[in-house]
Amino acid sequence: MIGRGSRRGRDVAVLLDDFGHRLPPQPSANAAPRERGPFTQLVPGRGIRGRGRGRAAALAPLSVWRMTSEQTPVVWPLIATSGLPPTGAQMGLDLLSGGAFYCDPVGWVTDDDIPVTNPNVVVFGKPGRGKSATVKAFALRMLAYGYRTLVLGDTKDEYEPLCRALGVEPFVIGHGLPARVNPLAFGPLGYGWKRLDAAEARRREALVFARWLVLLRGLVASQAVPFGPVEETAVGEALRLLTGYRSGATRLTEPTIPQLWQALDEPPPELVSGCRYADRRPLPRRHPDPARRARFPGQGLPGRAVRRPHVDRRRLARPDSVPVAVPPRAAR
Repeated sequence: MIGRGSRRGRDVAVLLDDFGHRLPPQPSANAAPRERGPFTQLVPGRGIRGRGRGRAAALAPLSVWRMTSEQTPVVWPLIATSGLPPTGAQMGLDLLSGGAFYCDPVGWVTDDDIPVTNPNVVVFGKPGRGKSATVKAFALRMLAYGYRTLVLGDTKDEYEPLCRALGVEPFVIGHGLPARVNPLAFGPLGYGWKRLDAAEARRREALVFARWLVLLRGLVASQAVPFGPVEETAVGEALRLLTGYRSGATRLTEPTIPQLWQALDEPPPELVSGCRYADRRPLPRRHPDPARRARFPGQGLPGRAVRRPHVDRRRLARPDSVPVAVPPRAAR
């Protein structure tokens, strides 16, 4: 008698065969011969027993040697790979992995697959360790990738030979030198001004003149001269007249600080009416600080006007005098 637990059911092939359906036989796969390993048996520490088998009765004394991953990169299994891809200029060796180090900060930031969000690089080290040489090598090698380098200040004349070797004449700025820098330049905001619509022109006008006023406020304040709302209005109106924006010119003219000084020193009628003054008078050419008066003669914002001038009657007593408008105080 066959127990219940020993019964086996029919598989799918037998079940289909009972109903007259035969499945094609499954071909048997030939087992591939197993390759024999290079080490067929474990060798004991003293060697294999037997004559001529190389067994040693005593173990040889071994000395322990320590080595770094740089000396044995093949044996050491924990070599740290570089976390940045090999893009950009090759700058040297990675001290952690021992491989080549590549540097491309801007390319790293623009690539979303690289976890770098800041392209700024700070180079620091002891004097004479090669900081400037590394920066110059990096700037020279990145030229092959379409990058351009702007050196804002070369205090030690280290980048001048590199510029001349690349066919670039550096700008030399200083006292008595012909090169000049105009802080009132339009920059990229002045490109294509005549093709702008009214809304874009007003937006750019607000940005340009706001930046110029911040710059001029800092320059004036550095000479211990007050620069309040009245002065800001006069300077802003003078800049708009010099550039041609107030007259609706399609092509604006870049002003200079001497031109601005001349416009404030001898304000034209358009500037006086634009500031809504009734008249104008020259500002006294005396600096409030006597110690700075000799160094900076004629400081101050010229062309400040008043709304209600009066005539100095004391000068009328002289036969060769002319009535002069002298205000009691400046308009604030």
